[in-house]
Amino acid sequence: MSIELYLSITSIVIIVITIVTGLEIRKTSKEINEMDIELKDMCNMENTIASFYKKNNLKPETSLEEIAKVLKVTWGNGSQNIQSQAVLCEPDENGIRKIIFKEGLSGETKRFVFAHECAHLINGDTAPLTRPLGRNKPKVEQLADYTAAALLMPLNRVYQYLELNNYQRVSKGKKKRLVRELCKVYEVSEIIAVRRIKEVYAIQQKSSYDYVK
Repeated sequence: MSIELYLSITSIVIIVITIVTGLEIRKTSKEINEMDIELKDMCNMENTIASFYKKNNLKPETSLEEIAKVLKVTWGNGSQNIQSQAVLCEPDENGIRKIIFKEGLSGETKRFVFAHECAHLINGDTAPLTRPLGRNKPKVEQLADYTAAALLMPLNRVYQYLELNNYQRVSKGKKKRLVRELCKVYEVSEIIAVRRIKEVYAIQQKSSYDYVK
């Protein structure tokens, strides 16, 4: 192979890599912009969760049931008389709060909603009386959604799993299989799993992120 041909091929390869890298960066930026909350809020919530774990001598992989014990929260019954998916009741004489669910919710949805109500206590906020769905949610609800997903799918554990399986470099079919596996492991819906994956990569790509270990 002549030097001229080698240099030409090398130049083409460099150009292709540059284009692909640029597309990936724009894709990542687009996905971050489409998320419900800003990246700085995600980082703040991760630090809030880490502080909660540290204060209560818990590990990031602590189960939702153990987290609920620390928060003094228990599962309540289903009800047809509530407008939202769940209601966090006032503490009883023993300081225990019940979470009452709207009847007809799937197991995955109930689990996420339970984590969402626990998230309000961890975040130190108060759930609004009316709770619109989708992007019309108040910010306090969006933050509770984020915290709920983070409690169910710990940041570092999910990231390690994704990197171990080369998630960003495998085919769409393989990605779907990995998502389904995450759903089984963490007992969440595909919607929650896919959103959490985007959040995890967004945070890991933020070099200035100061995570409380």
